[in-house]
Amino acid sequence: VEKMPINSSANDFSPVQDQQGNLLFASDRTRPDVIDPKKGDPIYGWTGKVFSDFYSQTKADGLQPFDDLNSDYNEGTLCYNKDFSEVFFTRCGTATREGIDYCKIMHAKAEGDRWTKITEVKTGIEGYNVQHPCLTGDGARLYFSSNIPEGSGGYDIFYMDKKPDGSWGEWHNAGRSINTQGNELFPVFDADTLYFASDGQTGMGGLDIFSSFQTNQKWQSPKNLKAPINSSEDDFGLILDRNFTPTKSDAKNEDKIKTLKRGFFTSSRSGNDDIYSFEKRTLPKPPVPVVVPPPKETVPTVAYQQILEVTVVKKKFAIADNPNSKVVGYEPISAASLKMESDDSTFTQVVNDKGQVVFTIKENSTYDFLGAKTGFFNKNASFNTGLVEKNPKQPITTHKLTIILEQIFENQEIVLDNIYYDYDKADIRADAQPTLNELAEVLRRNPAVNIQLSSHTDCRGRDTYNLNLSQLRAQAAVNYLITHGIAGQRLTAKGYGETSPAASCECAKCSEAEHQMNRRTTFKVLKAE
Repeated sequence: VEKMPINSSANDFSPVQDQQGNLLFASDRTRPDVIDPKKGDPIYGWTGKVFSDFYSQTKADGLQPFDDLNSDYNEGTLCYNKDFSEVFFTRCGTATREGIDYCKIMHAKAEGDRWTKITEVKTGIEGYNVQHPCLTGDGARLYFSSNIPEGSGGYDIFYMDKKPDGSWGEWHNAGRSINTQGNELFPVFDADTLYFASDGQTGMGGLDIFSSFQTNQKWQSPKNLKAPINSSEDDFGLILDRNFTPTKSDAKNEDKIKTLKRGFFTSSRSGNDDIYSFEKRTLPKPPVPVVVPPPKETVPTVAYQQILEVTVVKKKFAIADNPNSKVVGYEPISAASLKMESDDSTFTQVVNDKGQVVFTIKENSTYDFLGAKTGFFNKNASFNTGLVEKNPKQPITTHKLTIILEQIFENQEIVLDNIYYDYDKADIRADAQPTLNELAEVLRRNPAVNIQLSSHTDCRGRDTYNLNLSQLRAQAAVNYLITHGIAGQRLTAKGYGETSPAASCECAKCSEAEHQMNRRTTFKVLKAE
């Protein structure tokens, strides 16, 4: 496994090969050719980074933006049809409802050496993300990932079949063998094998890459590709090099290492998302054994040792002590408490000045952690050694696990992303439930924390009406948390109407973006023992 030279200091991800075998990928690297000298490089508000575009790496032209498909929004995760006359890709950031952005699947056709007629693929799904398209070899079925509630939880993999008229039929769930309560993303087909990423299947940490195939139209239990493809960080978007020819077997080469497969994938093991190449090789044919008398002394066995380095960190904000500002990095937390439990042992230890605890771990074991420190929310994490392969050339291996503790800012509002309401209603919509589910889990891990849930409106409408509507919305969020096991006495609902705007503008002169900033749901910690 090797990191490729096409990577940058930004995120580079989701490689795919074009008809000539050149690599095409997505990246949110800075583009000097589109920078506005007055405004700087355009920034995507959800990530704090520039918008992602497609890039193509060819021998003739080197690395170039693939501007036939690029737009002012985010592009990523592309696939071709069998004869490379059509392309499907993800585009995120096109507003379908006021102030709300979703990911969609787009389609384009080849006309000569250009890609034209870019249109949205109609999936019948509105108000949720639809992304990561991939086609089966015959082009008759389109797989994708979405966070619609009809899945098993988080993001799941779905598919649609092509109808005789060329349109796509209704979507279907890929099934429980593939989908879990976690996230299933980045499906890729190679012949009859489906590769996909999941953090819900048994893995090594973060997203891991799995493979599966169908028997009698049912997906078999996914197989984890293990190390060195997978790591303790996010690994996804694996493709096989379609131009690679395996080494042929012959008498002259039987004693040599053979390369069976070659391909590419994305991993965040070095920090940002980067593209890696890999080769799957055989071991050389062992020599014919020579009969010799048994040795007087047995050959010593390799003493394997695995070490886990757990680091507890906190976020660094662009504006100090402002949790709503951009995250610009992480720094270790000293004197934090780290509790570990495994099948046969447990300990609670204080991290060192680097925020670390380092200890030896056993094979085929799962280690569960709870990080804690006064002034921070408790956080769970786990590490599974059952998928780590042994390497005789490296018998001592160090693995790394990072636990990010969220700092508690008492009496300071923190905006809850993705909490939206239908016009003139206070019901909790399905697309708000994942955020509230995550907040409920945080409160379960931190039983001494009491919070206030607050709802705000923009300045349009009557003052009294806005105040009453915001109170109903805040109470709806509180009621949702109570139904998910959080004691009511730990929760307070407060509607502020239009009295506490986040954007300081005159009502008649506020832009739609400023109105959206003011229509928000927040929480703040009232008590944390």
